[in-house]
Amino acid sequence: MAEKLLEVRDLRVWFPARTGLLAALRGVKRWVKAVDGVSFDVKRGEVVCLVGESGSGKTTTARAVLRLIEPTGGEVLFDGVDVLSLPKAELKRWRTEAQLIFQDPYESIDPRMVVYDVVAEPLRVNRLAEGADDEYDRVARALEDVRLVPPEDFMSRFPHELSGGQRQRVAIARALILRPRFLVADEPVSMLDASIRTQILTLMEDLRREYGLTYLYITHDLAQARYTGDRIVVMYLGRIMEVGPTEEVIRDPLHPYTKVLLSHVPVPDPREARRREKIEIPGETPNPIDLPPGCRFWPRCPFAREECREREPELVEVSPGRFVACHLAGG
Repeated sequence: MAEKLLEVRDLRVWFPARTGLLAALRGVKRWVKAVDGVSFDVKRGEVVCLVGESGSGKTTTARAVLRLIEPTGGEVLFDGVDVLSLPKAELKRWRTEAQLIFQDPYESIDPRMVVYDVVAEPLRVNRLAEGADDEYDRVARALEDVRLVPPEDFMSRFPHELSGGQRQRVAIARALILRPRFLVADEPVSMLDASIRTQILTLMEDLRREYGLTYLYITHDLAQARYTGDRIVVMYLGRIMEVGPTEEVIRDPLHPYTKVLLSHVPVPDPREARRREKIEIPGETPNPIDLPPGCRFWPRCPFAREECREREPELVEVSPGRFVACHLAGG
């Protein structure tokens, strides 16, 4: 069994909610529980996909793991080291081992910088290059790694001179140049044309094999998760609903929310599409300030029963490697 590289335990990220004047005068504090008691692990060389619709807490979880936002509570262990307790100097050093690929390459890359400076910036911030020649060689190698070749043709270009796919390759090169062991990919292909997405996903898989990388991959698309991930973690309103190996979750979902998500995944075969029954759910996602009692999904769950309204299910292991938080499925 592969050794765990990342362990997240009871992670919580609560934000103060805006309250009315009367509540403020009374000293009433309310919280947006963006992430509320999340626990999972990532093994070395593995791709774990955090899946869920907008507002489920996927990106907040990833940013808290990297301490780009400070968690309210919990533990984040990286190779046995508690990341949340690291002082500033050690945290800076640790971030050379854990990098983030942002969702939007149009926003995450400074439009005033040429590609060479964009990719070289992490080396300069961390003072890792041994002179100008070493810096140049590392930048050239990073661009070659992401298939921007010959690298000399791209080094002097500005971001507006690149296509969307090329910009995202530059963003990946910037994350790779420090030779990290762990990458968080926050929906890295959602801003790209469909024709480019597979190329970027294939590139990321090639890099994983070449450098022994470990990914935490964030997506709302279960089709992407199936293509990319070894395991899936399904989130809803800041809580984990289901965890398991990708193919097992896709073929035999245990949680009603996972079943709903899968029923809406497009399929290329019209005959199969006609046979597949879409599960429609009423209403909208509840307000994260006023969460319903019991299971967070019950107001929209087509299978909810009285127990679901009264008691929140715990995430329990129902078979080897399969976890679910549902009264109907073994919670």
